[in-house]
Amino acid sequence: INPATQIVSAAAPDLQAALSALAGGGVLEFSDSRSYALAAASPHLDIAANQRVELRAANGQRPCIQMNGDALHINAAQGAVIELNGLMLLGGALRITGQPQSVTLRHCTLVPGLARSRENEASQPGAAMLIVVPDDVEISIDRCISGSLQVANGSSVSIQHSIIDACDPRLPAFDAAGNPGGTLTIENSTVIGRVHAQEIARASNVIFVAQAAG
Repeated sequence: INPATQIVSAAAPDLQAALSALAGGGVLEFSDSRSYALAAASPHLDIAANQRVELRAANGQRPCIQMNGDALHINAAQGAVIELNGLMLLGGALRITGQPQSVTLRHCTLVPGLARSRENEASQPGAAMLIVVPDDVEISIDRCISGSLQVANGSSVSIQHSIIDACDPRLPAFDAAGNPGGTLTIENSTVIGRVHAQEIARASNVIFVAQAAG
């Protein structure tokens, strides 16, 4: 294991300590499929300029980061690269601030509706599960399931082989908190909810399910 790799496991369950150790870049790997609670913090992770940070599951594992209505807040200085791979986020959004160059999600689940009941009903239909505040960020979502996306209209989003679910076709699935979201490119995906984008650069083999509000 690279010295810059932080391991979270049953034997070392302090997720916040592992996140704090990544300010200068590196990898955080979850070694099992347990749920790890994360208390409120602002931010949970502060990444230095031009550094790369990856949060990932070990091969064959599916860990869950569990929050209580708060967001997993990552603040990144200019040029930083953020990657999440194989993770589930439950009970809170992923919130990106600062000036990162890019954010990539692969094989992740950002539970639509914040959380689910035993009857599989959403706790908060329409709740944003990915919030990207800054402009000029390149966002890639590949083979993911997510709730609604809130993306600054100066950023760009590429979605492939994914499901974006606002849990209600009348609610926004893609916007910037009531304003047009960034430029959207989407392929081989399904979107449940309304899309309000600055521009849809490309939409290929996509199912859009939406209704007028009210």
